[in-house]
Amino acid sequence: MAPGDAPHEVRVHDLSATGEGVGHLEDGRAVFVPGTIPGDLARVRVVREKPRFAHGTLEALLEPSPDRREAPCPLFGSCGGCQLQHLAYPAQLAWKGTRIAQALRRLGGVEVETPEVEPSPSEWRYRNRMSFTLKRLRRGKVSAGLHRAGAPGTLVEIRDECLLPEPGILRAWVSLRAAWGYRAALLPPGPELRLTLRSARDGVALVVEGGEPGGDAAALLEKVPGLVSVAHRPRDGALEHLAGPRTTLDRWFGEEIPVGGGELRRFRVAASGGGNDAVDIHPTERIFPIDLPRQDWAHFAAAGFSAPACGVVYRLEDTVTN
Repeated sequence: MAPGDAPHEVRVHDLSATGEGVGHLEDGRAVFVPGTIPGDLARVRVVREKPRFAHGTLEALLEPSPDRREAPCPLFGSCGGCQLQHLAYPAQLAWKGTRIAQALRRLGGVEVETPEVEPSPSEWRYRNRMSFTLKRLRRGKVSAGLHRAGAPGTLVEIRDECLLPEPGILRAWVSLRAAWGYRAALLPPGPELRLTLRSARDGVALVVEGGEPGGDAAALLEKVPGLVSVAHRPRDGALEHLAGPRTTLDRWFGEEIPVGGGELRRFRVAASGGGNDAVDIHPTERIFPIDLPRQDWAHFAAAGFSAPACGVVYRLEDTVTN
């Protein structure tokens, strides 16, 4: 069979780690199909083949899964920021628990029962950090948003449509877009930048990555309501604080945590005291108990934190090192 041959009817029975539906072709090979979920009966056209599996595209949904819903975001399907909006939230939680158990069994050699995932109190507007890409185009145009699904070299323009960021992050993003000026002149120069907005107790912190030194961070603080600090990591340089306080505070589970740019900006760990360590797979969704090595506390010490108090769950996501 060659890519582009007659389509196949596929019953989807699983989801991959990247959110693609998984079914089987007539010859027994697994086929990965974006836009499908377990329970769907789909007409699928194979677009790429390997000896043991294939990738396909959804041509028609013949029978929808009982867990299927209408994705609430108008950009779903084109934007690569979300993969499971068309899957009912309880089914998403069940899938996350299954993935954690599978990873521990296959990769860790640990026999565990499938854990129950506690739902977040907020299915939407929960992310306290969002990263966007900005590209400077010809004739003074600027494109800014998230990478396109299936085509990460291009962007989907994001204004106020995204359902992921906390309200303060979204307001700051909309205001930042309006304030950065012609060719985003208030931001550091360069053809492509990564812009990360992070919630803090007093507002929103901005970290710009890429490009060259320049721009006007002080003007950004004046023009963008709620923006409290700006830092920049040039393409070939170290992080530099530009405006506002070097470190702001956020509150997690009753504890104030420093927030900023820093060398550990992408490092994530979640743990709790008292012997019940946790794997954090969504803000305020937690799985208990999974025993992690106690030396993991060294990560907290390396980031400038003492070991958390017994019974308090921490999610260390962003720190600043000065």
